[in-house]
Amino acid sequence: MGGKKTPALFDITFVGAGPTGLFGAFYAGLRELSVKIIDALPQAGGQLITLYPEKLIYDTPGFAAIRAKDLVKNLINQAAQWRPEFVFNQRALKLVQETHPAVSPEEKVWVIETDQERHFSKTVVIAAGIGAFQPIRLKNESVDRFENNGVE
Repeated sequence: MGGKKTPALFDITFVGAGPTGLFGAFYAGLRELSVKIIDALPQAGGQLITLYPEKLIYDTPGFAAIRAKDLVKNLINQAAQWRPEFVFNQRALKLVQETHPAVSPEEKVWVIETDQERHFSKTVVIAAGIGAFQPIRLKNESVDRFENNGVE
């Protein structure tokens, strides 16, 4: 019976594993939601790890100063207690809505299409920051109609 496996459906997916995505994953896990985090980079941390891991950060609550790499390590540990699924080295390219076997046929869920696979989620948070040097916009007409109406 080697039929096709139904793709997992997550309560919330964060596109971006920088500080915002990591803290969002912690917060969602705290509320017992299933969480996936997708990032184009090979590791969590976003710009903090990629551009300036040794830089001191002065505007983080609870720390007078903390190195960027240490802040990322703490955020990963904080989020990891809820066991989010991390997906690295995948760039989100398209966001569409479709049905999924885990929900009623009338209900649609979000599908994040990356350069490698499709990810299904009830909610999507774009936490991609500004990318390495500029925002990376999803090139899809379906996103345009939601921009400034739930998609920022």
